Amino acid sequence: MKRKYQSKQLMAIHESARDLYEIGLIDTDKMWEFDEVCLVEEEDKEAVGEIATVETE
Repeated sequence: MKRKYQSKQLMAIHESARDLYEIGLIDTDKMWEFDEVCLVEEEDKEAVGEIATVETE
């Protein structure tokens, strides 16, 4: 399943973390943490949008 960024802000943070990872300033475990926070499965993102829509109605 494809993963997407949760928001534009988290995309910028993840890209910065990836740059730090590529030059060796953060390790694989820390990069996985950034993946967990910044990325979401496509279906999950749609579900989050549906929940937000229901709550605002």
